Amino acid sequence: MMFEILRRGTGGKTRRGSNPQLQDYLIQQLTAVDWLGVLMGLPCHVLVTGHIAIEKDDLTGKLETGLLMYGKLSAKVPLVFDEKYVTRTRDSSSGVEYKLLTKNDGYYKAETRMGGMTFSQLEEPDIKKLLVKAGADASDKTPLIESG
Repeated sequence: MMFEILRRGTGGKTRRGSNPQLQDYLIQQLTAVDWLGVLMGLPCHVLVTGHIAIEKDDLTGKLETGLLMYGKLSAKVPLVFDEKYVTRTRDSSSGVEYKLLTKNDGYYKAETRMGGMTFSQLEEPDIKKLLVKAGADASDKTPLIESG
């Protein structure tokens, strides 16, 4: 995204190959949040995956987690979403078991609005079942583009 911001430049003058300036990061943040808003406005269920970053707070020494993104985007992007789940894994005799963390556990930041008090802290990783459990529409949506 930053490459494109620099390529387009400002006032019709490209800045390709130059270092980003402070205003470029603001443009990047606003563009990312705007495009995610467009995606969220589509008439379908939208799932976006990401990686978790672990950082140490310099003042308290406490480890904190958040979305692995550059700068302030890691704080701004999650605000676009109502549901934020973290996949948890556990080794078992039958292989790796997966669960979705739907509420904060003090380390990982997860939350649910649609699940409220209905969801357990750890749920099966099945979005349709979670929609049904929350009393939401779990039906497949009409494709935006017809195939054929």
